[in-house]
Amino acid sequence: MENTNVTTPQQSEVTQIPLPNATTVLVFGIISIVLCWCHGIFGLILAIIALVLANKDLVFIMRIHKNTHRVLTIILKPEEPRR
Repeated sequence: MENTNVTTPQQSEVTQIPLPNATTVLVFGIISIVLCWCHGIFGLILAIIALVLANKDLVFIMRIHKNTHRVLTIILKPEEPRR
């Protein structure tokens, strides 16, 4: 029998990049919402920590996309506009 699981050029696998602080940000965000109702200052502190950690992940993703864009620009070399 033939192997039908051959990957064609049209099929591409999307790889997920694990974010280093994703779980911590999610947990701190949920706990901060709950603590804002009970003890306002503790919820606010956790919310600020969650926002700082989320910003670090955002910077991480932006750096990866910037590098990917550079590589694809070199490989694909977009055509110059016609005059």
